[in-house]
Amino acid sequence: SGAPVRALTFLAQGHVEAVDQCQEDFRQFLKSKRAPEDAAKPFVKLGLETTLGLMERWAADLARISVGGAPENPEVADILGYLAKQNPPHRAHDILSHIAEVRAGLTYNLNAELETERLLLHWLDLVPRRRAS
Repeated sequence: SGAPVRALTFLAQGHVEAVDQCQEDFRQFLKSKRAPEDAAKPFVKLGLETTLGLMERWAADLARISVGGAPENPEVADILGYLAKQNPPHRAHDILSHIAEVRAGLTYNLNAELETERLLLHWLDLVPRRRAS
């Protein structure tokens, strides 16, 4: 985002690898291959503020894809594309509202793990449920 010194700091601190792990656990969680508490762990390590920013970018991409636009973050475009096909565009804004609610509560010393799990469960609500035959 035009901040080269910040980018170098992120690289030196292993931020890129941490985000990659979050993306992988997010995918596995949405495929029901990770429990919420396990999927939340890499996000908690990343920090709640950074997690909120990451999920905001994903939700914005979900909204873009839902209306035929291109994602700005191709790393999770596959799963967001799938979710966009399964949900009306307003669902992306529902996720953004949940993120904004958590962000508003940051001054109240929230439990990062619980808030991250709660957000992940909101994402999971976008996954269509299989019906028993």
